[in-house]
Amino acid sequence: MPDRFGTPPPRRVAVTGMGALSALGIGIAATRRNLYGPAPEPALPKRFATTLQAPVFEIAEKNGITAPPGCFTNCFLMLAVEEALAQAGLARGELAGKKVGVCIGTTVGCQLNDIDFYAALRAGKTPDPAVFSSYVSGISAEWLRRELDLRGPALTVSNACTSGADAVGIGAAWIRSGLCDVVIAGGCDEMNKVPYDGFYALGVCSMQPCRPFDAARDGLNLGEGAGVLILEASGRALRRGADIARRIAGFGKTADAYHITAPAPDGAGLERAVRIALAQAGAAPAEVEFIQAHGTGTLRNDTVEAQVFRRMFGREVRYLSTKGATGHTLGAAGALEAVFTLLMLEERRACASFGFTAFDEETAPVVRQIYALCLAGNGPTKIARMLSEQNIPTPGTVEYLRTGSTRRYDPDHPCRWSANTVGHILERQEYIGNTVNFKTEKVSYKVKTSV
Repeated sequence: MPDRFGTPPPRRVAVTGMGALSALGIGIAATRRNLYGPAPEPALPKRFATTLQAPVFEIAEKNGITAPPGCFTNCFLMLAVEEALAQAGLARGELAGKKVGVCIGTTVGCQLNDIDFYAALRAGKTPDPAVFSSYVSGISAEWLRRELDLRGPALTVSNACTSGADAVGIGAAWIRSGLCDVVIAGGCDEMNKVPYDGFYALGVCSMQPCRPFDAARDGLNLGEGAGVLILEASGRALRRGADIARRIAGFGKTADAYHITAPAPDGAGLERAVRIALAQAGAAPAEVEFIQAHGTGTLRNDTVEAQVFRRMFGREVRYLSTKGATGHTLGAAGALEAVFTLLMLEERRACASFGFTAFDEETAPVVRQIYALCLAGNGPTKIARMLSEQNIPTPGTVEYLRTGSTRRYDPDHPCRWSANTVGHILERQEYIGNTVNFKTEKVSYKVKTSV
């Protein structure tokens, strides 16, 4: 109902469609599947020449995606938009001429990263003006608005790592306020020599696959891709028969201006942003099941995030980072990770924190990947061999509790079950030092890890 001033209540924001491409997969189906598999390996850049040795997660060449130099960002964006619209049941022609908003986060997509252009200027020459014209006309949100012939607001957000998350939050605000009924929100960025050199100069790039929250973490890997959400007023979506199970419940934003790249050591700005989001959602910290963290793999970022999470949610809160499988995708990161989080909620299970292996008191507890042994019947199975074939993390012990009895697996003291056991290995993401329920179709087990 309207308040005493006649202002209608904020509208709920449904996510009726999603699109994604990253090193985790091209498209939602591949992304969903690969969230629960092994992390891909980064490699040295192939798109541009460099003498630097920092590996990255490039996706275009590996997946046959082609575009002119500097145009991969909008190519990624359109691929994600088309998938998201299809999932939402919205045709491009259906939106043409309508008041549909576009809010896109990017860094490379709104920078003129043409080294030859600047070299000509510095040399006192007149560079080709077509380069500048192409740059201006290709800024992501306005470019997409023109491509789809939309009539709503178009805003490109360039706010470094938060750009994609900001775009989703702004798009949700447009829906809540009634400015738009539908918003295409997300983020996109491509691998480019300028940010690659810049991050290397900052001293934050790892020379190996990055390990967010790990005790031995030493920096980030860059990545590329796009993530797009179709945001829609729940009432409108419901009337047209769309799925409204996913929604944006709350968004928080702060700017403490502490440092150009580093977070404040006490994480005060992050904590305020999280509290604003919780308040908007009407949620309490105790209701949060897990956190998809920023988790860059840098020493300071991961430590500050972990401190804030423990302070706000208690030491039992679970959090993870997917950047060990995608790299830091800059303006795409927040939007892609919103997609990953929604997929995990749909699957009702968190994925592992990619790259995390070594426990760190400053950053624990982190979601770690282990393997669970599911048993049915009674019979001999070489448990030690089965577990070793699946590369079970060691040292460690896994307890299997079934019908009141406890069996302990230790790689140095393998055991056997009695006759006619049928055993198989299922990949499972569990939590260091805690007990969780693991269910098969027939039997429920508890799996406990101690590392």
